[in-house]
Amino acid sequence: MKTVTICIGNSDDKLTQLKWSNYVRTVDAIVTSQHADVHFAGGSNAELPWQNYCWVLVVKEKQVQELKASLVFLKTQYEQESIAFVVGNTELI
Repeated sequence: MKTVTICIGNSDDKLTQLKWSNYVRTVDAIVTSQHADVHFAGGSNAELPWQNYCWVLVVKEKQVQELKASLVFLKTQYEQESIAFVVGNTELI
């Protein structure tokens, strides 16, 4: 199992509010389609001048590349420069 952290943002205001909400929903749909065990999903406070959203999840190792490829395709559709994608090992101590 691998722990994956995914972070997206709209601090440059490239996306309208409607496009931003669609982007968040679409990333969430990709995450849940992987049958991931989502430990956290949340975003910045609505009154702040920037928009960010983060997911922390656990997936099978073989799903990591498929998840990453789906997100690379999606960021292009939403004209985003990047998505933060961090992969690590889950260790219970």
